[in-house]
Amino acid sequence: MPKLLNLRIVNARFNDGKNIYEDFLMPFYGCNATYELINGGGKSVLLMLLMQCILPKSHLTPDHPFKDMFLGKDENRTTHVLAEWELEKSISDKKYLLTGFCAKKKIAQEEDSRSDEIQSFNYLHNYEKRNDFDIQNIPLCSYENKEFIVRDYSKTHSLLKEKGHEYDIRLTEKKREYQEWLKNYYLLESEWDLIKQINRRENHLKPHFANYKTSRTLVEGLLRRLHRLNEMSPTVITPKHSLKQMKSDKTS
Repeated sequence: MPKLLNLRIVNARFNDGKNIYEDFLMPFYGCNATYELINGGGKSVLLMLLMQCILPKSHLTPDHPFKDMFLGKDENRTTHVLAEWELEKSISDKKYLLTGFCAKKKIAQEEDSRSDEIQSFNYLHNYEKRNDFDIQNIPLCSYENKEFIVRDYSKTHSLLKEKGHEYDIRLTEKKREYQEWLKNYYLLESEWDLIKQINRRENHLKPHFANYKTSRTLVEGLLRRLHRLNEMSPTVITPKHSLKQMKSDKTS
C-alpha cells in the first residue's frame, strides 16, 4: 500500500480567513502520525485539506463545508494541497506519486451576483527521483520583496498542462476520472471515506466536550460523574480489592 511521505499546503485560510497555512510542509516519513494543536489551531482543517487529494471537495461535517475555506480576506485566492506517497514496486516502476488539488471560488456569471461554488482540479505526478515538480520544488508560491505570492488557478493549470508530457503529469476537473486514476495506485475512495467517517465530529466526542469550556470544568465534570457511578454501585472496587480477588480466583 502507498505510504504518505509529505503533506504540503499553500495559501489555505480558515476561521473566516483569520488563520492561514501559508506554505506548510508536514513530513510523515511513511509512518503513522499524531499531531497536536490548540483548539481552533486547524486540526480538523488539516485533515480536511489532506482529504482533497483523494476525495475532492469533501468535508468532515456538513456545517463546515469545504467552500468555507474561502470566507474572509481575499475570496478570489487560490489554495493548493499536495500529498506525496511512496509506492511499492508491485504498484509502479516509479517510486513516488504526487497527488495534488488546486481550488478557488468560482466567478459569478453576473457582476451583481455572488457564487459560493468552488472550482477545482486534481493532478497526479509519478516520478522516480526528486525533480522540479516534486512536492517541495513545484513552483506554487514565492516571496517577492517580502511579499507572499501564490500562483493562481489558471496559471497553475496552464503550467501543469504544458509540463505534463515532460514530467508525467495528468490533470482533470472530473472527480470520478481522478479517483479511477488513484485506484491504479491503491489509493481507494472507500478507505478514505471510512477515515472521514471515523473523524467526523472528532469521533463524535466533540458534542460532549463542548459542554466544558476549560480543563478544570472538564475534570470536575468527570469527577462528578465518577462520584455518581460510585453511589449507584453497591460495591466500590479498589485496586487493592481487585488484586485480592485475582489471587483468590487463582487459588480456588
